[in-house]
Amino acid sequence: MKEIKIDFNNDGQRLDRFLRNLFPNAPLSFLYKSLRTGFIKVNDKKVKPNYRLNSNDILTLRLKDEVYSDITKRDAIPRIKKSFSVLYEDEDLMVVDKPPMLASQPGTGVENNNLVNQVKAYCNSSKTALANRLDRGTSGIVVVGKNRKALLAMFSLFKEHKLEKYYYALVTGKLAKKKDTMISYLQRIKEKFQHKMLVFDKQREDTILAESSYEVVISNNDYSLVLVKIKTGKMHQIRAQFAHIGHPILGDSLYGDDSPLLKRQFLHAFRISFDHPFTKKKIDVSAPLAEDLVKVLNKLFDEKDLNKIKSLETFK
Repeated sequence: MKEIKIDFNNDGQRLDRFLRNLFPNAPLSFLYKSLRTGFIKVNDKKVKPNYRLNSNDILTLRLKDEVYSDITKRDAIPRIKKSFSVLYEDEDLMVVDKPPMLASQPGTGVENNNLVNQVKAYCNSSKTALANRLDRGTSGIVVVGKNRKALLAMFSLFKEHKLEKYYYALVTGKLAKKKDTMISYLQRIKEKFQHKMLVFDKQREDTILAESSYEVVISNNDYSLVLVKIKTGKMHQIRAQFAHIGHPILGDSLYGDDSPLLKRQFLHAFRISFDHPFTKKKIDVSAPLAEDLVKVLNKLFDEKDLNKIKSLETFK
């Protein structure tokens, strides 16, 4: 019997997708049968393939050693052209700029072309993996571990909040405060076949803490560009919190804005700063705003405002 503890980076991921990534050589029918018969359980209970994993869940595998060894082999390295940009790289880590609409991990319709497979192909290593994820419609910074030791070290930095991560978001309306910290509690629900977060001002059962601080960079009567620093990194955190205070992110139809100006949410992971887990060197990397976001800003703000942003080196 083997046990796997689910870390925060896989919080919210479907169990079947997690298993397919964990066991690349296993037929999907085998995984479903193992769940159905109880050879694979979560927290010592039978669960369905679409179960959403939570941090600290315990995955129990009652599989023969030879079976486990066979289905975990990772001999094949995907051959796929990269669409991301490398912002920093050494023998253990990479920081990359994920383009919009590229899925972070394999899923329905993106089994082959996703960021995980692209970085594996780029590094020519099946051991390469993501230390954090972004929504498909969010562009910007993702950290990559080139080996298991580096990956676990970065997981710890994220979990213990020993790094700084900043996002740019364009929200609807003019915010009443130039600076503020949003502390709220999130609860995952499923609505019209999509998972999203409900936001509460006070803690309830089955909620998780979310904390984000923001500062308005430029604004007019209709929109505000904000720089957001997150303390916690929960699913849809920034998107749900701004919608909760009445200022959904431009283009985020899931949380209330269906603007024709943009085909995705205006959210970009702009900057990350941390001490390298091995060399202790300060890593401070920025990813300039994606081209589609720059075009939107050019439409909505005058040149004087745009110059304020350019001085922050946010444009390519």
